[in-house]
Amino acid sequence: MGCQYAQGYYYSPPVSEEKLDQMFIEDKTIISSGKIEDLLNLDDKELVKVVGSEGIDLNIKNMIFDLKYHSQHDPLTGLLNRREMKSRVNKLLENGDVEGTFIIIDVDNFKKINDVQGHVKGDEILKKIAESLRKSFLEIDDISRIGGDEFVVFALGDISKEKLEEKMNKFFELIKDAEITCSAGVCKTSHRDDYDSLYYNADMALISAKISGKNKYKVFTEGMQKYSPINHLKNVEWMLDQIFDMVFISDAETSEIMYINQPACEKFGKKREECLGEKCHTLMWHSPTPCGRCSKISNCKNGFYNEETELNDGTPVQIKAKVVEWGGNKYKIHYLNKKI
Repeated sequence: MGCQYAQGYYYSPPVSEEKLDQMFIEDKTIISSGKIEDLLNLDDKELVKVVGSEGIDLNIKNMIFDLKYHSQHDPLTGLLNRREMKSRVNKLLENGDVEGTFIIIDVDNFKKINDVQGHVKGDEILKKIAESLRKSFLEIDDISRIGGDEFVVFALGDISKEKLEEKMNKFFELIKDAEITCSAGVCKTSHRDDYDSLYYNADMALISAKISGKNKYKVFTEGMQKYSPINHLKNVEWMLDQIFDMVFISDAETSEIMYINQPACEKFGKKREECLGEKCHTLMWHSPTPCGRCSKISNCKNGFYNEETELNDGTPVQIKAKVVEWGGNKYKIHYLNKKI
């Protein structure tokens, strides 16, 4: 049994465009409909109009609708794919008077989940997120998986601050039983928007949510664009990677590493993406609990906390650390000078 797709049916697995083109050639009654690639570029209503005409074999109709469906959707989650999402959002915005809310959702520390628990578990989590997004938003809202662990929602209408909070809290609550968290960036439409500008602004908000501790959402403001992490972070990272000493920044509350330079990564024998999200006491001292110096750094009121000690491999270092406040959150900056 097939599933309804517009006025036709789609089946799985999909047939290839090459096979359908050959069937077009063999079935002389539908050559006038054109090549399959041309049909797939039609919107749904036009496709139904062309393919639904009399004289076309039912099996070919079903296969065309099947191929159309698979060209628009992500095979793992059944959500819209990136290309279809971008196309739909741009078409909606072409009118110029469409109000909507653009949301990027990203799984926190997803690479670590894949590395530690395996890709099967990772796929289960992605499907759980897709299911939770469907339950949190309306059927008329477009929901997509645009790649990896990144999802996009375009919710129609002028959603109030309270309603947005309600929807996002519902989503965060639904994914709790999967023992994961997500961060999200939100951007409201304006009269000059297209998909790319919405994505850029929502991504600024997402980065802000990640930097401020993850497991939350942030709404884009003009201030985020003026001081964009994307505009500045690459140059700053490059400069910090060139120095001899080790530098990393951790969340003062969770101890999760938010930034680490290349010399520190090399010292700890890990790639940068493996270090991000790791607890600083786990990475530095292989300890499951915070070390005694954490409270000392937090309580240091005058300048930097200063200590000479040795790392686990016996490397003598001078540790300087300080708590700073940024964006309403507190972070610990660590500077480790290797004693020669």
